[in-house]
Amino acid sequence: CSSDLLAVKLAVLNPTNSAIKFTSFVGGVSVGGNEVATASSFLPTTVGANSQQIVTVFFEPTGYGLAALVMQVINKELPDALVISGFANLNGVSVPITVRYGK
Repeated sequence: CSSDLLAVKLAVLNPTNSAIKFTSFVGGVSVGGNEVATASSFLPTTVGANSQQIVTVFFEPTGYGLAALVMQVINKELPDALVISGFANLNGVSVPITVRYGK
Protein backbone atom coordinates (compact mmCIF):
# COMPACT_ATOMS: atom_id res chain seq x y z
CA CYS A 1 0.00 0.00 0.00
CA SER A 2 1.10 3.53 -0.68
CA SER A 3 1.69 5.82 2.28
CA ASP A 4 -0.74 8.30 0.62
CA LEU A 5 -3.67 5.98 1.33
CA LEU A 6 -5.89 6.19 4.39
CA ALA A 7 -7.20 2.78 5.49
CA VAL A 8 -10.61 2.79 7.21
CA LYS A 9 -12.40 -0.25 8.60
CA LEU A 10 -16.12 -0.35 7.79
CA ALA A 11 -18.80 -2.91 8.55
CA VAL A 12 -20.62 -4.71 5.74
CA LEU A 13 -24.04 -5.73 7.09
CA ASN A 14 -26.05 -8.64 5.75
CA PRO A 15 -29.67 -8.67 6.99
CA THR A 16 -30.66 -11.63 4.79
CA ASN A 17 -30.97 -15.33 5.52
CA SER A 18 -28.19 -16.23 3.06
CA ALA A 19 -24.45 -15.57 3.08
CA ILE A 20 -23.15 -13.01 0.58
CA LYS A 21 -19.73 -12.64 -0.98
CA PHE A 22 -18.33 -9.11 -0.85
CA THR A 23 -15.68 -8.97 -3.55
CA SER A 24 -14.88 -5.28 -4.00
CA PHE A 25 -15.93 -1.65 -3.69
CA VAL A 26 -14.89 1.34 -5.83
CA GLY A 27 -16.12 4.89 -5.57
CA GLY A 28 -15.41 8.38 -4.41
CA VAL A 29 -15.71 10.70 -1.43
CA SER A 30 -17.25 14.15 -1.90
CA VAL A 31 -17.35 17.03 0.55
CA GLY A 32 -19.37 20.09 -0.34
CA GLY A 33 -19.76 18.77 -3.89
CA ASN A 34 -16.01 18.37 -4.43
CA GLU A 35 -14.56 14.90 -4.88
CA VAL A 36 -11.75 14.81 -2.31
CA ALA A 37 -10.74 11.15 -2.49
CA THR A 38 -11.20 7.90 -4.33
CA ALA A 39 -12.27 4.86 -2.35
CA SER A 40 -11.53 1.19 -3.02
CA SER A 41 -11.47 -2.22 -1.42
CA PHE A 42 -10.36 -5.37 -3.17
CA LEU A 43 -10.20 -7.71 -0.16
CA PRO A 44 -12.92 -10.33 -0.71
CA THR A 45 -14.81 -11.68 2.27
CA THR A 46 -17.94 -13.67 2.97
CA VAL A 47 -20.60 -12.12 5.17
CA GLY A 48 -22.70 -14.76 6.89
CA ALA A 49 -26.48 -14.69 7.06
CA ASN A 50 -27.82 -12.05 9.47
CA SER A 51 -24.36 -10.89 10.45
CA GLN A 52 -21.65 -8.39 9.65
CA GLN A 53 -18.03 -8.47 8.55
CA ILE A 54 -15.40 -5.74 8.83
CA VAL A 55 -13.71 -4.72 5.57
CA THR A 56 -10.87 -2.28 4.95
CA VAL A 57 -11.57 0.53 2.49
CA PHE A 58 -8.64 2.57 1.21
CA PHE A 59 -9.08 6.29 0.52
CA GLU A 60 -6.64 8.19 -1.71
CA PRO A 61 -6.85 12.00 -1.66
CA THR A 62 -7.32 13.88 -4.93
CA GLY A 63 -5.39 17.14 -5.22
CA TYR A 64 -7.93 19.19 -7.16
CA GLY A 65 -10.85 18.28 -4.90
CA LEU A 66 -8.90 19.07 -1.75
CA ALA A 67 -7.81 22.41 -3.18
CA ALA A 68 -11.41 23.29 -4.05
CA LEU A 69 -12.51 22.32 -0.54
CA VAL A 70 -9.82 24.54 1.00
CA MET A 71 -11.03 27.45 -1.17
CA GLN A 72 -14.61 26.87 0.02
CA VAL A 73 -13.48 27.00 3.64
CA ILE A 74 -11.37 30.13 3.03
CA ASN A 75 -14.45 31.77 1.48
CA LYS A 76 -16.48 30.70 4.54
CA GLU A 77 -18.62 28.36 2.44
CA LEU A 78 -18.53 25.48 4.90
CA PRO A 79 -19.53 22.15 3.35
CA ASP A 80 -22.69 20.61 4.75
CA ALA A 81 -22.23 16.96 3.80
CA LEU A 82 -19.72 14.19 3.23
CA VAL A 83 -20.85 11.58 0.70
CA ILE A 84 -19.26 8.21 -0.06
CA SER A 85 -20.69 6.70 -3.23
CA GLY A 86 -19.72 3.96 -5.62
CA PHE A 87 -20.38 0.34 -6.48
CA ALA A 88 -19.90 -2.84 -4.49
CA ASN A 89 -19.54 -6.27 -6.06
CA LEU A 90 -21.88 -8.52 -4.04
CA ASN A 91 -22.27 -12.10 -5.25
CA GLY A 92 -20.99 -10.99 -8.66
CA VAL A 93 -23.56 -8.20 -9.02
CA SER A 94 -22.60 -4.51 -9.12
CA VAL A 95 -24.69 -2.76 -6.45
CA PRO A 96 -24.79 1.05 -6.10
CA ILE A 97 -23.88 2.28 -2.60
CA THR A 98 -24.31 5.80 -1.21
CA VAL A 99 -23.57 6.84 2.38
CA ARG A 100 -24.26 10.44 3.34
CA TYR A 101 -23.14 12.22 6.51
CA GLY A 102 -24.71 15.62 7.14
CA LYS A 103 -27.50 17.43 5.29
